[in-house]
Amino acid sequence: MFKRVNDIFIINNETFSVNDILSVFPEYIVDSCIHYYDRKKHYKSDGKTQSGLPIPYEIGNRILDNIVHIRMCKNQREIDERHLEHVRTKRR
Repeated sequence: MFKRVNDIFIINNETFSVNDILSVFPEYIVDSCIHYYDRKKHYKSDGKTQSGLPIPYEIGNRILDNIVHIRMCKNQREIDERHLEHVRTKRR
């Protein structure tokens, strides 16, 4: 299962940031619309209108095939965020 809502990706019940995906797939286009996926439909919404789109099998399959790399990027991002928070609180 692959779903994107705003800047959050849910892949097989794991939550990832859009930055985790962009670390592995810099060519992924992030637009301001919200994308909704289910197993049969894919559409985007700008808050006023919704438009149907083809299901992005290619990028979805590539993301699923590289889930290990995305997890590593997520782990590193979380380590970096904890370190930066530690440095900020230490300065106060």
